[in-house]
Amino acid sequence: MTKGRVIVVTLSEPYPFGHVSGRWYYALLKELVRRRYEVRCLSVTSNSRWAELAERALVPLGVDLSFHPIEAFRGRILGKLRTIRQPFSYSLSSGLRKEFAKEIRKGYDVIHLEQLWSGYLAHQKARSLVVVHHLSSLDLAGLSPFGGTRLLLNRLLVHRGERYLLRRLNNISTLSDRLARELSLMNPKASVYNVPFGFDPSLYPFVTDPGASNLQIGFLGNMRWTPGYLAARRLVSTIFPLIKRLVPGAKLLLGGWEARQALHEFVDHTDVTITENVPDAQEFFRQLQVLAYPVPCGTGVKVKVLEAMAWGIPVVTTTDGVEGIHAINGRDCFVADDDEAFARKVVELLRNRSLGRMLCQAARSLVENEHSPPPVVDRLEEVYAAL
Repeated sequence: MTKGRVIVVTLSEPYPFGHVSGRWYYALLKELVRRRYEVRCLSVTSNSRWAELAERALVPLGVDLSFHPIEAFRGRILGKLRTIRQPFSYSLSSGLRKEFAKEIRKGYDVIHLEQLWSGYLAHQKARSLVVVHHLSSLDLAGLSPFGGTRLLLNRLLVHRGERYLLRRLNNISTLSDRLARELSLMNPKASVYNVPFGFDPSLYPFVTDPGASNLQIGFLGNMRWTPGYLAARRLVSTIFPLIKRLVPGAKLLLGGWEARQALHEFVDHTDVTITENVPDAQEFFRQLQVLAYPVPCGTGVKVKVLEAMAWGIPVVTTTDGVEGIHAINGRDCFVADDDEAFARKVVELLRNRSLGRMLCQAARSLVENEHSPPPVVDRLEEVYAAL
């Protein structure tokens, strides 16, 4: 006997080593099936390889999974009209919408919609939950005009679209106390729940002594995400020179989508290596003695911080870098918002490997106890019951 039927919509493939959100989607679907839910998942895809790998992993477990490519509009006018009426709804193709309506008619217990823009499907649907991973309008607010007019227009469109959609939702789940407060202010009538980000730590072999003795610091992030770009730029331009004064042999490895293009002026800097579009995150992390993640702003959980903790890489980050992670400064990682303090903590870990091992052991326990599928879906089931 099943516990109930859950219809899940994801805006990227539920593959644990593809898009960053795929870590959670994969763990969610796998755990729901293990708990005897009937799971129907409609997933947006832009990567056929990741879709194929997700299908191989999840369909044999019992997940009823289908993929829906982003729809290409035949004419620009149609696309612009739809964007004005429903900002950022382009990922929900007509095929996905038809399939979703068909599944609704079959009956369901819960509609689980991942990422804010899938919330268009929640309109007038009972027992629907929209999971908000971050708020782009907050991520972009107050930033210098990086990108000029294009960023300004994007900021205005995001601000309008997020508020338009959020005010129409009845049930929202999010990943941190900060986001929960912001969402409650934007929509006081909605029920707002807090469920931690989850992923499967069994996919992350824990190594107690990473990076040999290479004195290599690393950063991995998406340069298309403005806070990620700013963090990488801050690290290479300001923090790394401070580290080099104290540890002349230190090296810096930067990686991520469009990293060489975004950081082109640093490509030839001494002891700086920039890798673009990293194909294997595990191989990247294994080269590091410390993950330095000096993100100056940005809402939601920084999954690369959690992944480093799972793999056994000591982490130095900022207050925003541990949002949604109940990490204690000095026990699970180091947290420093000032450039000089940040650099000193990185140097401390480069010089004291036993300290790094202590942080890693505590961080791995934190991941398993609070961010693995069982405790996360325990909390999610409480939300389902409330719906």
